Amino acid sequence: METETVAPSVEKQKKRTFWRDTSLLRKYIVYARALMTKTALKEFGIPKFFHVLTVTTTPGHMKAIQEEAYRKNLSRRPLSAEPRQFIFGNFQTIAEHDNDIFNMPFEDGMGERFWL
Repeated sequence: METETVAPSVEKQKKRTFWRDTSLLRKYIVYARALMTKTALKEFGIPKFFHVLTVTTTPGHMKAIQEEAYRKNLSRRPLSAEPRQFIFGNFQTIAEHDNDIFNMPFEDGMGERFWL
């Protein structure tokens, strides 16, 4: 599986291109930083605790993103994002629940299941 967008090398993260290229991890870092500094509230009036929802293709891909993006990066200092700020689901589980997202489990950054 291609993980460059959620698990770029340390050297790539140090380059300016990391911040210009499309990268899921880069987007997550920006969201986490906005939450930490309350920028979303100050600039846009978005409540302190908004959620970032990511829907992937399969449960395996979802687990890989949780591990690489949240557990290895966002949960650690200096960001220390709360697990429930990043919510994960996948199309396979959505289909198994007849596309009813209010009666299906989602997972937070640490893999804890919950329902909306």
